[in-house]
Amino acid sequence: MALTLSDKDSIALIHARLSQLKPSLKAYVIARVARKWETILPTQTQPINADLLLVDDMVC
Repeated sequence: MALTLSDKDSIALIHARLSQLKPSLKAYVIARVARKWETILPTQTQPINADLLLVDDMVC
C-alpha cells in the first residue's frame, strides 16, 4: 500500500547531513551503514536489538 498526500497536505523535505538533524526538521538523509551489530543474550538465540552506525558524506 502506497502512502500518498494531497497537495494541501504535502510536506516539503530538504536534504540534511546527520550533524544538521534536529527534532523539528523534516528532512531526508543519504547515509551509509558503516557498522551493524546485534545484541544476543547468553541464554537466548534471537537478538534483542540491533544497532547501526550511519555515516554521511561530511568529512571532518
